[in-house]
Amino acid sequence: MTSKQRPHTHDVRSLATLHDNDSNHEILVSGGVDTKLCSYQLDQFLERRPRKIFPWPTRSPVQLSSQGSGSGEGGGNTKGDNSRFLIMTRAECVDLYILPLLPTTTTATDATIDAVNVNSDGLTQIGTIRLHEEGTTDAAYNIHTSRLSPDGTWLVVGTNHGTRLFSLSLSQTIDEETICEIVHVAVPDIVQTMICSSFGFTPDNSSLVCADSVTDTLTVLALGEQVSVQHTFHDLLPAEEDDVPTTATVPISQLEFSHDGQWMAVLRNSLHSDTTSGDAIDVFNLTTMHHWWTLPKLQTAPTASTEIVTNTTRTNYSITALKFLGGSTPSTPDTTKKSIQPSLIVTCIDSSFYLFNVGPKTLSEWSQDAGIPIAPNLPPNLVSKFDYPTHIVSGLNDTVDTTDDSDALVSDGVNTSGRKFLLASHANFVAIDLDQPVPKVAPTIPVRHLRAGKRQRGDNPTPDTKQNPQPHYVPGPYSHHNKSRWIQKLKARGVTPELYTEANENADTAPNKNFTICYHYNHVLHLDLVRPNEMVVVEQPWLDVLHSLPDALARNVYGV
Repeated sequence: MTSKQRPHTHDVRSLATLHDNDSNHEILVSGGVDTKLCSYQLDQFLERRPRKIFPWPTRSPVQLSSQGSGSGEGGGNTKGDNSRFLIMTRAECVDLYILPLLPTTTTATDATIDAVNVNSDGLTQIGTIRLHEEGTTDAAYNIHTSRLSPDGTWLVVGTNHGTRLFSLSLSQTIDEETICEIVHVAVPDIVQTMICSSFGFTPDNSSLVCADSVTDTLTVLALGEQVSVQHTFHDLLPAEEDDVPTTATVPISQLEFSHDGQWMAVLRNSLHSDTTSGDAIDVFNLTTMHHWWTLPKLQTAPTASTEIVTNTTRTNYSITALKFLGGSTPSTPDTTKKSIQPSLIVTCIDSSFYLFNVGPKTLSEWSQDAGIPIAPNLPPNLVSKFDYPTHIVSGLNDTVDTTDDSDALVSDGVNTSGRKFLLASHANFVAIDLDQPVPKVAPTIPVRHLRAGKRQRGDNPTPDTKQNPQPHYVPGPYSHHNKSRWIQKLKARGVTPELYTEANENADTAPNKNFTICYHYNHVLHLDLVRPNEMVVVEQPWLDVLHSLPDALARNVYGV
């Protein structure tokens, strides 16, 4: 054995090799008992870490209403405590819960963070939706997608037999027990039999957009006492001349809306990476109900600030998530303020991202200044992470100056200037502030986390720790036994030890904490903000997964 990697925690059961015609690289893929996949670039097997694909869905099965069900009109919540719906989509049902929030008096600062750990038994389940064939009580339909409206009053469920819409409202019994009234709402026949790949509610909860995976259309429904078809988008993308499968044949995977409800972005992930059929993003104007813009392909070499063109030697980046930043209007408009133009942020599989100005159809000034491609100008330990961003979280708390004519505005207590956001993945999240400079190396929290390296046998405490013994001694990065191993891991991320030390040794007092990577959580199914200073993280306990795994293969251990 000339070289080795150990990304799996259990036995490896299968191996496969792939050849990338575009880059002329050999890719090795391994899969095992621990239910994850790992890919390796063979010509750089020792220099590059394997990319891990966790057994968690890219589309989160957990959803949270962004507005309190007691704060809006028609929320139906007689409690009036601003509680929020949390739903868990399973294979045969959708479970509804009430999310316990932190007290409103709780404040979080840079030095202190208040947290409440809630297991599945601590959540208050208020209902379950299970769809069966009419006239039967068994053979439940397979649910493949669902969507909860921002205020929690609507829930749409997509199955392999059609689309169902429900209205939700909270009430209390005489015994002060919270119950959820679930009412099935009739939809037009064309939607009832529609097999959809994705759904989306407008921010004002007035419309529902259904993406048909069969006819390749977008149907806009007007919600109310009577649900009706408001508009239908046909022929979203032009057909290709040849017979090669194109992006137009791939179902829509994500729908996103600007905060003011004017723009809708549609993402399609293609299985092909050639220049004619890569991942595609289309933007629609919901005010005029017209197609507005098709974003250019995200390639590695541009020729102009508004166009990212094809480079025949490299493939385009695979898009993992998109989100609108900014674009909100305050509840009481001020004519002295400038209107905020929304920006669309697009993330790639290597954690690089681009910002586009939707209105003028241009690449944003920030992305132009950062350079194209942007990956070489980002912190190397960010773009070399073993995972990829699954979604973007906006609405972080900002200190907004409302005394001048700046573009920073606040609506309903949430900052909408679009300058701060999180790139969330299954293993970590990255806090980014576009108003701060990009550091050479991204700081990490905690600096010495479990995934940065483990203590090796034979590590001896330093003389200081012998005099002051600590029960959980972890050697420093420059200790005798793990220095070479630590340096090897840093080089695999493209980081020198000097840069890493400079970024993390004074992390508490460093003025630039931009692009901080947080490793506090793992196996994350969902991460979102419920208030500017309050975040909800849903993790999948790994012990539950281990209990469902088969026994490891028997090994004969010699010399023991």
